[in-house]
Amino acid sequence: MTDLKSALAQFETSSTQTLSDLDDLRCHLAEVTQQTQRAAFLAQYDQVALQEFFTKPYVVRPISADEFELIVPKFIGSLGGWPVRTDGAFLIFRVNRFIHLINPLPAWLADELGYKATPFHATLDGNTLIVDRGDPQAAFEALSETRLVTRREGERLFFRPANRLEIIRQIIRQYGFLPYTPQPVPVELRRESKVGFTLRPHQRRSYEYFLETSAISLFVYPQMGKSFVALQAMADLVGPKLVLVPRRSLADQWRARLELYLEPEAAREVEIVTYQGARHVLKREYTLVVYDEAHHMPADFAMDTATLLQTRTRMGLSATPKREDHNEDLIPALCGFPTGADWPVKDVQRPTVTVWIVKNDQAKLALARELCAAPIAGKTFLFTYRLDIGERAAKLLDVPFVYGKTKRPLEVIAENETIVISSVGNEGLSFPVRRVIELSFLYGSGMEAGQRLGRLAYEMTGVEQPGEHHILMTPDEYERHNKRLMIYYQWGLDVSVQVPDSGRPQERAALRAPRVSSRPRPADRINRRSPGKVAAPSAQADNEPSDEIAQVLALPAVAARIAKAQNSVGKHTAPFVPRAFRLCYRASFTPAEITEGKGLVNPANISRYRSACKALHEVSLFSEDAQGRFTVNQDELARLQALAQRMGK
Repeated sequence: MTDLKSALAQFETSSTQTLSDLDDLRCHLAEVTQQTQRAAFLAQYDQVALQEFFTKPYVVRPISADEFELIVPKFIGSLGGWPVRTDGAFLIFRVNRFIHLINPLPAWLADELGYKATPFHATLDGNTLIVDRGDPQAAFEALSETRLVTRREGERLFFRPANRLEIIRQIIRQYGFLPYTPQPVPVELRRESKVGFTLRPHQRRSYEYFLETSAISLFVYPQMGKSFVALQAMADLVGPKLVLVPRRSLADQWRARLELYLEPEAAREVEIVTYQGARHVLKREYTLVVYDEAHHMPADFAMDTATLLQTRTRMGLSATPKREDHNEDLIPALCGFPTGADWPVKDVQRPTVTVWIVKNDQAKLALARELCAAPIAGKTFLFTYRLDIGERAAKLLDVPFVYGKTKRPLEVIAENETIVISSVGNEGLSFPVRRVIELSFLYGSGMEAGQRLGRLAYEMTGVEQPGEHHILMTPDEYERHNKRLMIYYQWGLDVSVQVPDSGRPQERAALRAPRVSSRPRPADRINRRSPGKVAAPSAQADNEPSDEIAQVLALPAVAARIAKAQNSVGKHTAPFVPRAFRLCYRASFTPAEITEGKGLVNPANISRYRSACKALHEVSLFSEDAQGRFTVNQDELARLQALAQRMGK
């Protein structure tokens, strides 16, 4: 009887497995049938058209006078330019004359676009150019005509140190000269190593590209593991390495990564400093420099690290290679060749984006409290650029407020599920965040928008639903600053615009992005006709549209005081006066908080904003509190407005 039961059980198991195998076979046959039908349909191709395709298997789409998109099938691969993104079976590259100088196109494609090769080539080295191809004298004569260089000694061409950063920008753009020479990583720099992780295939491809060129810029979607490519390089290369970060909190994260993933000996070889502190290490030599948050590189305080530091290899990391000054094209020129556009992004890493149009700050806080009341599997970050609304939100929700003066911010964030956080949290923080709420922001900054959304791309085990990104805007903010939403469309995310009172989502087509010039407008200009005198501020100061603040600045009494403040600080600081007025019109900031929020945390800019704020205080347009925060003196402003009305303004 036992044998019979055993045989029946085996038969039942065998039958179940057979049925399962039949189902698998049926699915496979259905898939094969579908592929066969597709192949049969495609077999009816136009042979002449196919021949034309292989004659020119790419599309060049003009973007502007000297800029193009190059669209190439994946099976052909790169033809040059900088990879921007993938779209199905196609690779899309950005091409212009400057990019061609750095990452050349094939000769036949360069001829098609009208790009000519330069007769000489040089490498940037501190305050000099080293001519490594062509006649040094011919190079000197060509560059001296444009006053870029002053003298020549052999193969070295020298330019004025006082103007070096602006000259470097010109030289890079006009001639494609770089502060490094692309070449394979030398064998003598490599070693056998152990790390506490394994690179994924897409990470491995980028790392091998680094080994081929010794200089890469890793531009990928947020929270995709850029740092692991850098950690692999730190482990595999001998000698001292340097990591540059914009904030001390990011330095703490890098130290934790080194301890967690590298062998102690390899970790001790890595030095971590901020960009602002890099002046202390400019004379040292490294085998690798990692530029974290590399979108800072075109700024004056960071460019020295790319052009003066002595390093054998380099690597830039950024999820948002965008800049409000339109200098993002310099990032790869300073850090290395772009890579990472083909890294796959999971659906769970692509959050839902909702824009809420609300009446005012009070309505923002009420909606934020309502959103935070809904449970979610992960942390909630409430971002704010303005510290005053951040303090109100933290008090209302009874949660910590993390900003520039917070002690041990990483510990505070780790210990709390809901945090109000200032712009210090925009970059580099890796925590399991599932909900982001933006209470206030830096105007139309697409870079800041991308950084904040990037906090939601953190991969969490067992979580299958994407995170939530909420942007709270007043109607005026939406009308003036909705260009910051464009980065979400560029990343292929859907944006829903909601008006809570109506409950009806707005159509996507209703999003009206302002036209953005390809060239940034200059800040308020110094009046060059009258030396020492400064022109009254333009109503378009700080790239802002005509608005309430512009109307205030246009009042004769206010304009006269602005001009007086500008004259007192000199021509270099004068443009910062109307900018400070705008930034502090409705909020209170210290000069350090202003520069921190704008991503300009170098001593020179802090000093200029401090001088601008004090000058405005001297002419009674600003008031200052006990903490050193400045804001517009609304009482004095009201008095000047009333005076203007009485005089028939």
